[in-house]
Amino acid sequence: MNADAIREKLNRQPFEHFEVIMSNGQRHLVKDPECAMLLRTKLIVADPVADRIADLSLDNVVEVRPAVPRRAVVPEGDSVGAEAIREKLNQRPFEPFQIVMSSGHLYLVKDPEIVHLSQSDVTIGNSPANCEAVLSLDHVIELRQVEPQSAA
Repeated sequence: MNADAIREKLNRQPFEHFEVIMSNGQRHLVKDPECAMLLRTKLIVADPVADRIADLSLDNVVEVRPAVPRRAVVPEGDSVGAEAIREKLNQRPFEPFQIVMSSGHLYLVKDPEIVHLSQSDVTIGNSPANCEAVLSLDHVIELRQVEPQSAA
């Protein structure tokens, strides 16, 4: 990917959110030019809310595009909501699954007992007493089944 194209997006006034699509399918949302650093061969993207940094090789960037609202990514009626997650959690036998966020982040649900679902978000813990992540349902774009061996 051409660093000049990314630089142009970062310097655009007014700034517009954009997504960086990687060759492995991961997507990284750039919401603020202050949260991105363009180097000669890398793009560093910070997500201060999730307290994460992505170190992206420009050789693996396949596309840079304007960020699209969730409704444009997930067609009306196909959005992932509380009911779809509830169905996965109540499935017996339980099968681990991933929650895919519009930011490209993936969250593994290995045990239905450590998930709390509300009208607007889902809380995932790594134990019943310890919260790992609180995810807004507005940003959940997909639920993916995972193979049992990859859920360990």
